[in-house]
Amino acid sequence: MDNKIINEFSERSEGESSQRILTSDQHRMTRDLLRKGHLIRLKDPMTANTNMNIHPNAILVMMKKLSLRVNYEFDKNFTRTSGDTELDGLNRISFFCFFERAWNNDHVHFYIQSPTDYTSTDIFQSIKKHWKKLDKEPNREDGNTVWHKNIVDADVKRYIDYSVKGYVVDKDMALLPKDEQYETFEMI
Repeated sequence: MDNKIINEFSERSEGESSQRILTSDQHRMTRDLLRKGHLIRLKDPMTANTNMNIHPNAILVMMKKLSLRVNYEFDKNFTRTSGDTELDGLNRISFFCFFERAWNNDHVHFYIQSPTDYTSTDIFQSIKKHWKKLDKEPNREDGNTVWHKNIVDADVKRYIDYSVKGYVVDKDMALLPKDEQYETFEMI
C-alpha cells in the first residue's frame, strides 16, 4: 500500500458527509491496517455471510475451521505453529476478521494475507468452497455465501472504515452482559 493512501487518511476532515464517525480505537485500527497494506491484501476484501442469526463466537469457530481447511488445501504439510502469530513472514494464509451482527445475516468482513505464490483467485475459490461446507443447515435456500470484490486504491480506506465500524475494544465490550460479549476483531 503506498503512502498516498495513508497521507489521505490523515488529511481528511472528519466532517465529510460520506465518512462515518469512528472512535479513536477504530481510527487506530484503520491506520494500522493501512500501514500493513504491503502485507495484507487490502484491495481484495471479502465478506463471509451466514444468512441467519448466529452468535459471533460461533462464526469465530467457523472462521478458524475455514482457516485450517484452506491452509491444508494449499499446503498438505500445513501445521499451525506457535511462530505464526508474527505479522512478518507468515507461512500460511491468514485472516484479519471483523465480526458484524445484522438481522438474519450475522457475518464477518475479512482481509487475507498469504505467501506470494498463491493467487487471490485460487484462495477465493477455496474459501468459497469450504465456507459453504461449514453451513450447519446445508439444505436451506440461502446458505452460507462469500462475497469478494477487487477495489481500487481510492476505495480501500473507505471500505476499511466500513469493516472496522463494529470494532470495539475489550474494555468497552466488558460493559455488556456476558452472553452478548464477543470478539469484534480476530487475526486467524
